[in-house]
Amino acid sequence: MLNVANTIALLGKSENDNEVTAFLHDASIPQPLKRPARDEFQVNIQLEDQPIELCFVTAESLGAKGNTLAEGELILNTVFIIPDIESSDDDPVGILPFGLNIRESRSATRKNLGDPEWSSPVMKNDRWIIDGIRVLICFSNDESSVRQIAFSYDP
Repeated sequence: MLNVANTIALLGKSENDNEVTAFLHDASIPQPLKRPARDEFQVNIQLEDQPIELCFVTAESLGAKGNTLAEGELILNTVFIIPDIESSDDDPVGILPFGLNIRESRSATRKNLGDPEWSSPVMKNDRWIIDGIRVLICFSNDESSVRQIAFSYDP
């Protein structure tokens, strides 16, 4: 199972970075990566047999942060975790960072991470910025577990 903490350490790195290239190879993702469709700036890749999706964006979509990269170069921008909470596995998405647990309630997650820097007034979503990584957690309707986590590069 993929170690999510190791994967999010690659956020903000180019598809041409040696660590990213090795990760893609180990995850059996064909290279070069598929390019975004015309007038789009991202491409998402679902990891086979895992509840993980990677979002790569073009360097130019990052504004000034992408100025040192080649036009069209893809940067790992977001790692989505979409767990199957019905699974019997103790940790079906590998090792999560920051002490996160997909079976944890919204109140327990807030106790663990502190007050979110943003919270949706309508949806069951909270966001934190931890060690330069934007962490968005979407909770189940009853707030008893995690429905999705998005770890994003925060340029």
